[in-house]
Amino acid sequence: MSETGAAVPDQLLVPLLDAAALVDVLGGAVEAGDDPGELRVLRRYERWRKAEALPALALLDGIKRVFFGGNLLQSRLRRGALGLAQSSGTLKRVLMQRALGVAGEVPASVRRPPS
Repeated sequence: MSETGAAVPDQLLVPLLDAAALVDVLGGAVEAGDDPGELRVLRRYERWRKAEALPALALLDGIKRVFFGGNLLQSRLRRGALGLAQSSGTLKRVLMQRALGVAGEVPASVRRPPS
């Protein structure tokens, strides 16, 4: 079971969230009487998903730079960052949620109902 409660493999979660966001945006446009193919409607979807993806891309770029560098400073940074992430439950949870794509604005069509 994934973070959203859906029974899908985690590697499929982000593309499914992208699709759910598109459904939400297009559905909202239709409900408002707008043409779902209008550029401004599609830009709304683009801005939403880009804002969700940028922090994950920045994190992955940082990880790549730290893990694929061979100098002493990078090695120390890597050890320190891994130790911090391992010892901080909150940081670890935030990083996991961001990696899974369930942090930030989750599309209404896939949100878990409140318990």
